[in-house]
Amino acid sequence: MKLRSLSLILFIGILTACSSAPNEAPTATISVQNNAIVMLGSPSAEIVDELVRIAQDNPTIKTFRVSSEGGDPMAAMEWGYYMYRNRFTIEVVDRCLDSCANYFFTAAHERKLSRNAIVAWSGGAQDESWINQWSFYIFPGFRNVVEHYLDAFLRRETRFFNRINVDQNITHFGYDEQVGCMDGDTFRGFYYDVADLLILGVGRTSRDTASWDSTFAHYPENFCQVELDPVEMLE
Repeated sequence: MKLRSLSLILFIGILTACSSAPNEAPTATISVQNNAIVMLGSPSAEIVDELVRIAQDNPTIKTFRVSSEGGDPMAAMEWGYYMYRNRFTIEVVDRCLDSCANYFFTAAHERKLSRNAIVAWSGGAQDESWINQWSFYIFPGFRNVVEHYLDAFLRRETRFFNRINVDQNITHFGYDEQVGCMDGDTFRGFYYDVADLLILGVGRTSRDTASWDSTFAHYPENFCQVELDPVEMLE
């Protein structure tokens, strides 16, 4: 996908802080419970600032418990960096989708899913469909800088995955012509088995009460599994 082809309608997240009114309701709730930082909802710049503040005030806490269907990708990368640098374990209590999967799940030192938790990807900075999904961040008055922003978003995401040593294509393989499984609007997102996550650089993943080979066996039919070719990936 060529970012330049997205034109002026896909301006995502740029200067999101400028759009927040002083009394705007937060996009997520944050708390500290049982030696874990808990976030329920969507990451935003303000939410991530609060996560970092709480983490710095509680340096012995190294567990991030989350349920999120995604949010501001730039803000999510900031918290992902923090998790990676401080070796946080992520515990998914319900869902970790979109930017949560892209930038929280991949950056964690260890990943744990509750018995019915879902982790799934649906694209990233390389994918038009994912960018369209977050088009509610559009600011019509800034259309002249859309192309610049999208280029910056792609560069930043590339640096993010390089830094955490994870294959950036983890956000994209669901749409790949060879191994992709996303067929039109049939599926909400895509996922990988534990072996393929290891190939992509994501390790230490488990689900409560499940063996390693059935970590993702409980997924509903509106999520599809990407099956990578290990020989091709390691070439």
